[in-house]
Amino acid sequence: MSKVARKVMTGMILAGSAALFASSSFGAMTPQEVIDNMERAYEKRMKEIQDFTIVQENVGGMSAFAGETIIYQKRAEVAGKTIYKTRSETKMMGRSVVTIYDGEYNWSVDPISGGVEKEEAERDPVQIWRNLDPTQTYYLGEEEIEGKTTHVLKIDDPFKVLGRRQSPRPGMQPDHQQTPPAEEGMGRRQAPRPGMQPDHQQTPPAGERLDRPQALPPREQEDVGEIEAEGQLWISDKTWMPVRTLITTRSKSVEEGKETITTWKMTTDYKDYRRLGLLLTPCRIVVNTTIDVPSLGEEERRQMGMMRQFMGGMGSFEVEVTEVKVNTGLSDDLFDPTKL
Repeated sequence: MSKVARKVMTGMILAGSAALFASSSFGAMTPQEVIDNMERAYEKRMKEIQDFTIVQENVGGMSAFAGETIIYQKRAEVAGKTIYKTRSETKMMGRSVVTIYDGEYNWSVDPISGGVEKEEAERDPVQIWRNLDPTQTYYLGEEEIEGKTTHVLKIDDPFKVLGRRQSPRPGMQPDHQQTPPAEEGMGRRQAPRPGMQPDHQQTPPAGERLDRPQALPPREQEDVGEIEAEGQLWISDKTWMPVRTLITTRSKSVEEGKETITTWKMTTDYKDYRRLGLLLTPCRIVVNTTIDVPSLGEEERRQMGMMRQFMGGMGSFEVEVTEVKVNTGLSDDLFDPTKL
């Protein structure tokens, strides 16, 4: 091969490599593009929906203590934004647990004292794309889930995006409002001790018997650190709705001079999307929770295994949608916290 031919061949290879690299680089989506697509799809999907009601049934795990949950949502203008006010009602051990989101605050009734509690809303529980900060969100690429293409996002602060109680919403987006107060504990609280459930599972509901495997007793000289967390979000490239979410928390604690690292993962899969009337919603949601403490001794692992078996997978459960109603003219009184 002549020098000229070799130069031409080399140039073609370099040009082809550069073009391939450029197409790979510029073909990948940015977090902002995913967020923009989520917003556009949401606005199109919800433009004719003024209000809707969803009835769900909780199956297995800790959710077995909860009865039927009814979720009401109604479009409203608050502080210059279009939001959906939300009210959820859950039967828990014979008591009704009610929460309201009015666009600015979360309101709830203390099941013990009966007093109304008010908390500033840190996030929009329905329009998840509003909670995503592009500077703290990273695009990881595409991934196939059950034969469907999704875009994977990594998020620095999953509590800000998905809520401190990452329980699934069978409506439009994941939502922390649906978890009854008795199941709280996903926030940046004290890290769980090795061999124990996360803090929301330590206190049994009223009337529950205690003749079951118990958590390990607290040890002396225990230094418990705060939970560090990160999250991932899988978004459908067809509907731009969540297909899966993952929250991973890691905590370090020192017990008797020994450092222990606990890793807790909660995966939520949104399955069986259907269009019920005007509303596109997942009709089955599966939540799986795992905990890993590599430094546990044999006896501690045995006790943890007994607790997992009793708790039905340690927090794993399913949510099934049993009824959906759209545009029924819901009363504003449902979302009035003064009427709680």
